[in-house]
Amino acid sequence: MEGDEAYNLAKYKTDNITYVYHVKRSTGEEVIIQLAEGEGYKDTIHLLVVISVTNNSLAKVMVLEHTETASYGGYVTESWFLDRFIGKKTNKQLVAAKIATKNPEEVSIITGATVTSEAVINAVNSCIENFQMIKEGELQ
Repeated sequence: MEGDEAYNLAKYKTDNITYVYHVKRSTGEEVIIQLAEGEGYKDTIHLLVVISVTNNSLAKVMVLEHTETASYGGYVTESWFLDRFIGKKTNKQLVAAKIATKNPEEVSIITGATVTSEAVINAVNSCIENFQMIKEGELQ
């Protein structure tokens, strides 16, 4: 957006995080944007993960590309699944919950798509871990 400043943090790329950007928005908000990959049931799932530096929480998780089965696995693109990540704090790794969530770091998986759900959770966890390293190295 106009007035925003973006910085490429290439040194924080990993095996499954292909791009990392620090964005300072004209509104004063700061975010870390990461493109990550997770191994799904059929193939690689490509994600965009936005973490709010201001709130130390997940601001957005979006599936950019996948080849999972349309039924079950395809639900990873639906907002009712992805919205489960929004607002989760970055001080703990996320955990897959097979039934209802009981703790703030738990994310309910899609019934019948455990591997796909866990691939997304694992990729997001990689971004959370990377965010902690960025905070220590770049944002102090």
